[in-house]
Amino acid sequence: HSERVSIVSEKIAVSMGMKPSDIYEIKMAGKYHDIGKIAINTDILSKKEPLSESEKLELKRHPELSFNILNSVQELGPVADIALYHHERWDGKGYPAGLKGEEIPIQSRIVAVANVYEAITGKNRQYSKPLNKEEAAKELEKGAGSQFDPNIVGIFLKKVLNKIDIDSK
Repeated sequence: HSERVSIVSEKIAVSMGMKPSDIYEIKMAGKYHDIGKIAINTDILSKKEPLSESEKLELKRHPELSFNILNSVQELGPVADIALYHHERWDGKGYPAGLKGEEIPIQSRIVAVANVYEAITGKNRQYSKPLNKEEAAKELEKGAGSQFDPNIVGIFLKKVLNKIDIDSK
């Protein structure tokens, strides 16, 4: 999952014309955004049924755990903030800080789109079958302006989506 998030994040950043050092950080953040899950109970991570409220709260700790892990490695320190905020929402209803709109680092907004795209199209979906590209595009469009930065969704749909081979997952 994380490798694919890294690749999609990189493609978005390149399509946005970001400088190479920023692209590299975004690529690394995509790769390590969920590293904090190593500290989450494996029963929660592998559970097939919907999570209880307490299990959801436990899982929501992973961005902060990822931040702490990444921040402890000098070479990965710059990507710690990106990982910390990858579950923030454009409308301010995300976590862990409830940031809204452009308060969320642009790198985190990119990883958020890549992460959700990969999650809904990946073969390892927990509760339902993977979506195809067209279905995934509709889901991202629905979330543009509420869950996601609408500009990044637009760039993803116009410039990146057709460059992704969903069947190679």
